Formats: sequence, structure tokens, C-alpha cells
Amino acid sequence: MKTIVIISTMRFVNNNSAGVNRMQKYARIFISKGVRVIFASLLEFNQDATLLELFPGTLTFYSPRSSNTNFKDQKYKIINFLKTLTKNVNYEKNVLFLVYPSTYNLFDVLVVLYLKIIKGYRVFFEANEVRKYTIRSKGPYGILKYISYSLSEIFLYFYNGIICISESIEKYYSNYNKKNIRIPILTDSSSEVVLKYFYSQNEAFNIALAGTIDVEKENLKVFLLSIRILSDRGYKIKFNLFGKVSDLEKSKLYHLIKMLNLNSVVVLCGEVPYDKLQDKLQENNLLVLPRKPTKQNQLGFSTKLSDYIQACVPVLLTDVSDNLKYIEASVSGIVADYNSEFDFADKISYLIDNYNSLAPTITKNANEVAMSHFHFSNYTSKLYDFLFNE
Repeated sequence: MKTIVIISTMRFVNNNSAGVNRMQKYARIFISKGVRVIFASLLEFNQDATLLELFPGTLTFYSPRSSNTNFKDQKYKIINFLKTLTKNVNYEKNVLFLVYPSTYNLFDVLVVLYLKIIKGYRVFFEANEVRKYTIRSKGPYGILKYISYSLSEIFLYFYNGIICISESIEKYYSNYNKKNIRIPILTDSSSEVVLKYFYSQNEAFNIALAGTIDVEKENLKVFLLSIRILSDRGYKIKFNLFGKVSDLEKSKLYHLIKMLNLNSVVVLCGEVPYDKLQDKLQENNLLVLPRKPTKQNQLGFSTKLSDYIQACVPVLLTDVSDNLKYIEASVSGIVADYNSEFDFADKISYLIDNYNSLAPTITKNANEVAMSHFHFSNYTSKLYDFLFNE
């Protein structure tokens, strides 16, 4: 029986993150082709780890005792982790490994060296960002981290192939490994589109952003300026932020909120479990992805977009990464200039004034895009053939 082992440092048990959600969609593809799927996380591993069913058709190595997230104390565990995996998976041509990237780059390096070079397995890599461009620190630590990530990219040469989430990341990683395919953001959207809430002019217009809250990455300074403009024009706005926010980012955000006098407008809603996110998003009138084209944003492809479309709520976004390869301005989404708070405000005010006529059409068209380009089942043959029909 063909088997794929998906390995990472992120937890797979009781974790509703976007990364786990994407890997679960991969698993559904593999299961449909008769492939056994095993999830294995370094953080859920211990010597007493046993195989248990994660969901129908998939297994995971899991030990409830493994809870330490300090990787510096776990370096010795990586090789033991890999040895245990290879002992428990029958060695044959039809077993391969897929690595979901870690911020702890030594993990990815040791995985390919041990599994591919020493043990001879076929090993593939999932590429959803270029990690060196996620570094914000300008000091010595940031420089060392940048060098470390840059050096680890050399080891991508040894992988049997790379699965890339965007066209730009595919081009970038082709410098290290020519065998790659592109699998964009994924949904399991239904062909049925239901706009849950229409808008009444005497109510607040609810705008939402979901995911890890990062002022710079999400271009929130410019976007909050647009919210100030809308408020000054007399629009009643609520801007709901769903997601984890660090103390540093919270401080930056509160400074902007105070400076723009938006205390009664911006609401930090906290982190929402991924399986509850759709319900929260559907309570809003507009979902936003106001990012600017930093190297990090240009090389990735935000999974927010697939979550937003699946919620059947109009989406406002910018020309970043692969967004406009799929979304057509004023047809399947609202496109604004990332550098202009006035353009954001104008686009939103036009939507508010015409919401009940525009929103159903935009969400219907966006869902058609999702069904045609993002539905995970569209990539069944492409992904299976890339991994198993070498």
C-alpha cells in the first residue's frame, strides 16, 4: 500500500491552524487515491508515542506527554524522532515523506539529510513562504537568522521535489530545485452560495481581518487611515480583528487606534479556532486583505483569501502575490491601491452604498473562482502524480 508521511514541528492533534487545514486537504486527496496518510509532529513525539486515528483514513504518531515547545532543548529528539518513524513505516518504494516547513530550520535540514541521504527515502518539501523574508529584527540576531535561513535553502537541492503555493515562490525555489509544482491556496467550497447577512444602512458596517495580527505585514497603518476617513464621512464602521497578536504588535496597534481616535471602531476579538472561523467571518459585511507588496507578501499567497471566499462575504484585497491572477476587480472582488487610504475608503464607501445589489454578485463570482481554481479536488491528479509517479 502506498503511504505518505507528513512531518512537521507543528501539532496535528487538536490544532485548527491554517497549516493543518491545508495538510488535511492534502490528506483527503491522498485518501481518495487509496494512499495511507500518517501525520508526525516533533512536538507530539516521545518514546511512548503510538499510532492513533486522527480522522478517517489518517493516522498520527502521538504522545500526550510531549508538550515542550522549546526547540533548543529538543535538538537531540530530532534524530530519535526520525529513527522511530522509519522503524514504524515499512521500507519500500511506495513510502515517501512530505515536510511542512518549520521556523526551526535545523529540523528541515536534518530531515532531508537523514531520510533522503542516509535512508534513501523520497522526500518532498511544502513551500508556502521564504522564511528569511519573515525576519523583522535589524540587529545581530536578525542578521544571524537571515544567514541561517539562507544557508538552509541550499539543502532544498536534495529534496525530490517542492510543492509551491504561488508562482513567485515557484520561480524563487527553482533556483535550488527544478522539480516543483504549484498548488495554490485551497478550499472545500460548496457550489451553493448563501450571503448570510444583508446590510441595513442604520446598522454598523462590519469589516473583518483574520489571522495573525501584524501591523506592517497587513498594512494596517494605511488601512486604519481609510477607516478614519470613512468615519469622518459619516459611515458607521466596526473593524473586527480576529487572530493572535503579540504584545509588540498590540502596542503598535493601540498607538494607531489612539492617534486616529478609533477606540470605538476597532475591536480586537482575539484568536478564534479555525473550525469556528467561518461562522465569525460570516457575521461581517466585508473581509479585507490590505497587504502591501513586501518580499514576504509577494512570495507567499495568503490562505486568508481562501477562507474569506469560502465565507461567502465580499473580499477587498490588493495587487499582491497571485491575488489578481484569480480575482477580477469589481467582478469577483474589490481591488484597492495598497498605498492609498483614499482609494480604500472610496472602494468601501461605494460598496456600502450599493451593498445589497453588489454583494450577492461578487460573492457568487468569487465562489466560482474558488470552485474552478482553489477547490482541493481539482489538484488530485496533479499532486498524486507529482509525488508517486516519478
